[in-house]
Amino acid sequence: MLFHSIFAICVESFSLYPFCWDYSDKVSRWVAYPLDKSYLGNVKKYDGWRYDPLVPAAKQPFLPHGYMEGNRGSYDRGLQLPNSHRSASGDLIETTFYSTNMVPLYKVNGEGVWAQLEKRIRSWAENSDTLYVISGCVTKGAECFVYDSNKRMVTVPVAIYKAVLRYKKDSANNNGGYMGIAFWYDYKDTAESFSRKESMSIAELEKRLGYQLFVNLPAVTGETVAQQIKNENPGRVSWWWLN
Repeated sequence: MLFHSIFAICVESFSLYPFCWDYSDKVSRWVAYPLDKSYLGNVKKYDGWRYDPLVPAAKQPFLPHGYMEGNRGSYDRGLQLPNSHRSASGDLIETTFYSTNMVPLYKVNGEGVWAQLEKRIRSWAENSDTLYVISGCVTKGAECFVYDSNKRMVTVPVAIYKAVLRYKKDSANNNGGYMGIAFWYDYKDTAESFSRKESMSIAELEKRLGYQLFVNLPAVTGETVAQQIKNENPGRVSWWWLN
């Protein structure tokens, strides 16, 4: 598997994707998942909420009605793995509504640039063999919080990010068919439109996070090629912006 396992509390959920649950902040530091055409369909949105079976219910936020306002306003109940990326079946969509997949999301991001990025990732998947996606949040230095329905505090992250590793067997590039792109959005960022100027290399995102992503990639491509993939500037790669 090409995802990273950097924290101690990392588990594979019933929904076939790993996540790293932070018991203190009550959010997943990251959710990682594969995405290809087999996961995409037209199943209607599942309008429910439930606990993740792999984490004790008492250690998860109770969110049947979303988050309650905290010390600095209200936030939407965002999904790190969006339901549109698991729309092939009702069972798959259902698992995106586990509380371990939810994070307090600034409304402008959730309805603007973040939603546009998720739509673009779906398009990339339709033109690839496989995408490996890591969707995460950063809580270090956070000062804002919201409440769940039981009045327990949930940390509002200071930033959200996505890293995407694309694989296409017959790709014309010299990196074994792999290419990568990453995005970082501060919660103070109110950008409403998705653009290439917000993209960065996976290596740049790793520098900001302070840990490595896709740690098994060198075993697949070799260390030199893996570093080439991670350091490539996606803003200069036309494929990302034409698909």
